[in-house]
Amino acid sequence: MSQFSFFYYLMMAFGVFILLVALTNWEWFFSLKKAKWLSEKTGRTGARVIYGILALIFIVFGWLVLNGIIQVEALGLKK
Repeated sequence: MSQFSFFYYLMMAFGVFILLVALTNWEWFFSLKKAKWLSEKTGRTGARVIYGILALIFIVFGWLVLNGIIQVEALGLKK
C-alpha cells in the first residue's frame, strides 16, 4: 500500500464517520464549537444535510481514486 493509498482509505473512513454523525444526530458532535456554529446558521437539519453531503463526497472521491477512475497524477500528485 502506498502512502497515498493510506490517505484515501483514511479519507473514506473519515467520510463514513461523518455520515454516521449526520444520520444519527449525535449531540456531542453538534455541541462542538464549529459544528454548533454551522447548526446556528443553518439549523440542525441543515447542518446534518451539509455534513452528509460532505461525507458522501469524501467517500466517493476516495473510492474513485483507489479504483483508478481518477488518476492522482491528474491532480498534480505523484505516487
